[in-house]
Amino acid sequence: MDKQAVFSALDGALITEAEFAEATSDKKKFDAWVKSLREESKASGKPFKDLISDLEEGEVRAATGGLVSAFERFMGLADPFFDGEAAERYMELDSDDDDGDDDSEEEEE
Repeated sequence: MDKQAVFSALDGALITEAEFAEATSDKKKFDAWVKSLREESKASGKPFKDLISDLEEGEVRAATGGLVSAFERFMGLADPFFDGEAAERYMELDSDDDDGDDDSEEEEE
């Protein structure tokens, strides 16, 4: 294994403290909006998945201060790992995850 190549790839994947702080702020903002939408879902009785599905990208951006993802700031970064698919494969929620709960312990019928 070429350790220097691995170290170079890792070093090249780093972001600055300022970039990380901005990304953290974005994620907190986006997560707060998702929480408010979940509260709206509970109050209205309309499923969260339906509330999200009804929104256009522009509406989401307007509600979140310009974001469509909690990780949007990272999406455009070069990805030297996982064949360039880490952001797409591991940083977004699965579209089937409509309640945010871990369904791995579902009850048997």
